[in-house]
Amino acid sequence: EDKLQDGVSDTIDILMKSGIKIWVLTGDKKETAIEIGKSCKLLQKDMLLIDLTSSSPMNINNQKDFINAIEKCRDKYMGVDENSIFRQRIFIIIDGKNLSYVFSSKETSEDFFNFALIAHSVICCRVSPKYKANVVRLAKENGTWITLAIGDGANDVPMIMEAHIGIGVSGKEGTQAIRSADYAIGQFQFLKRLILLHGRWGYIRISVFICYYFYKNIVLVCTEIYFAAFNGFSGQLFFPDFLPTCYNCIWTSWPCVIAYAIEQDVDEENSFKYPILYQAGQKKVYFNLKVFWLWIFYAIIHGVITYFVVNFICFCGVLNETGVTNDHWTYSTLCFTCLINDVTFKTFLDLTHWNLFAILIGLLSLIFYYVCLCCLCTFTFAKIFQVELVSKFWVIMTNYKTVMVFLLLPFFTIMFDVTIKIIQKNFFPTPADIIQLGKLKEEDTKSKNDESGQPSKNIYITYYSTIITLFKEKYDREYEHRE
Repeated sequence: EDKLQDGVSDTIDILMKSGIKIWVLTGDKKETAIEIGKSCKLLQKDMLLIDLTSSSPMNINNQKDFINAIEKCRDKYMGVDENSIFRQRIFIIIDGKNLSYVFSSKETSEDFFNFALIAHSVICCRVSPKYKANVVRLAKENGTWITLAIGDGANDVPMIMEAHIGIGVSGKEGTQAIRSADYAIGQFQFLKRLILLHGRWGYIRISVFICYYFYKNIVLVCTEIYFAAFNGFSGQLFFPDFLPTCYNCIWTSWPCVIAYAIEQDVDEENSFKYPILYQAGQKKVYFNLKVFWLWIFYAIIHGVITYFVVNFICFCGVLNETGVTNDHWTYSTLCFTCLINDVTFKTFLDLTHWNLFAILIGLLSLIFYYVCLCCLCTFTFAKIFQVELVSKFWVIMTNYKTVMVFLLLPFFTIMFDVTIKIIQKNFFPTPADIIQLGKLKEEDTKSKNDESGQPSKNIYITYYSTIITLFKEKYDREYEHRE
């Protein structure tokens, strides 16, 4: 006897609210499949049931009858905006026999799939394992979205193998599904945590990490390009050989790897409370051409500021009161030090979840860089790696001009990024930004209570409280008809 596990209905409901289309592919007969749909909250009281099975009132007896039925339903229900709350929500059920008509031609399969996309949910009953895989393939061939198949038995293996992501549930039907899947979970309700929490966090982490990795390499190359333009493309190296070699492998990679590996924009509680946050991945909010080229623009601007400011400071006169003038390697070493500080501070600027590990690894990487630079500039190591660097570290550290440059210039460089981030979060906030501000508002309210226990009047708190209230009202209006 098949029984629903605990939390199945709540898991399906919150996944559908997050914008995920859910189809149930089962070998049960029509009546059993409908009852399962009701138990899983796939079929609700206010939904219109469209029966496309062989026993439906539409009298579908052949492929021509099936095509006519699809055309009638499409003309009736596809004319209204899908995002409108006044559109009639529909529930489609189809059996394996009529699915054979769907797979008979490419035109029929596209028509059926486009019509099924506007449905609130779809159940395919009396479906063989082969047809389960064909339905998944149908979804893969008619769009660029990612398909996920989840099952607990051997009859679900073809479906799991066909989907982009396969998940096996540990059950009483053996371990075939688990051994064929990409992920294995103990119960169906864990799918909610896997997708809405770890899946969404993983998307944000890898998106920011990719953009940051391009940024930190381009900002280094940009300074060398500017130097090449000013030296007449003579082929003279800008940075000492050893510094760019360790730039990626030691000094800048570990801070971003560790910091972004544990990055999270919204905590677990709010991730489940506001499933609309998951739609950021579906809409490509954190990784698209606009975001990518914005990071490239940051790299170009940071390279320009770093190169020309250091150039002006180092060559505007003598280096110190003894009349010693600056040379090329002092200038390039100072410029490289400013870049190290810049990319490290950029890591913290784009982090939402500041924690001990991220801050500690960032500070340790900076300290380790200065230790390595100090050792490299000693005579013992300099004669092995690059003799021109002898005492360059002490020349930089003993002059107030250069010390002020590598301490203050990185902060000045990222002011452009800070300005854009402030404008975006205040005037164009995302749902995640509003939820973050709501959490800060609650903490700020608790910390600023007066002696009578009443919260202090703060325009800042009131402003963001209004934004959060409006967001919650919009969210509730969007889904109140589903309750």
